[in-house]
Amino acid sequence: MYWLYLGLYQWLLGGLMLGALAIEWGFTVFDLLETDIYRGTSLGLPLLFAWLESRSENTESEPTTNS
Repeated sequence: MYWLYLGLYQWLLGGLMLGALAIEWGFTVFDLLETDIYRGTSLGLPLLFAWLESRSENTESEPTTNS
C-alpha cells in the first residue's frame, strides 16, 4: 500500500506541475511547486508513508483482549 500512495502522490503532483505550465503565469506556480512543494515532500513523504504503514501493520497484528 505504501508504494501505491507514493506513486499516486508523484503522479498527481507531476500532473499539477505540468498543468501549471498551460497557463500564462504557470511558470511561477511551477517554480513554487518544484522548489518548495516537490523537493520538500519528496524527502519527507516516503518516511511518513513508511511509518504509517509499519504502524498499521503493528496494530493489525496485536491481539485484542475483551474483559
